[in-house]
Amino acid sequence: MKVMDDVIFENNLTGAFLRELNAAPGDPQNWDVDEAHSELDETSDVEDPEKTAKDNLKEYKQEVKENDNFFQMAVVETAQRASECSQIHLDMERARMELEDLRGQILRPYLRSVSGAYDR
Repeated sequence: MKVMDDVIFENNLTGAFLRELNAAPGDPQNWDVDEAHSELDETSDVEDPEKTAKDNLKEYKQEVKENDNFFQMAVVETAQRASECSQIHLDMERARMELEDLRGQILRPYLRSVSGAYDR
């Protein structure tokens, strides 16, 4: 409640708040909004909830940073593997072409001898 009161007063929304409260259907709650809103907040189960929230935020930011580093490392590793795969593909294509040339060199004399037998 104190937070809401602070927001209303800091943004000079007291009049708008009271108009909306009076326009609410049924029996609106009697929310006391006045300048003397210095009463303490409600008690909490945690000693300092703001410190707990800040600690949680700090842990979350650290986790995000670690995940970001992991993601960057994964991207670099993926790029390296893609480059390696591309090189392997080129090597295999080159070997296939060399095999084709070798097969042609071996079969050419045989095909000439066979085709010469049919020409006679």
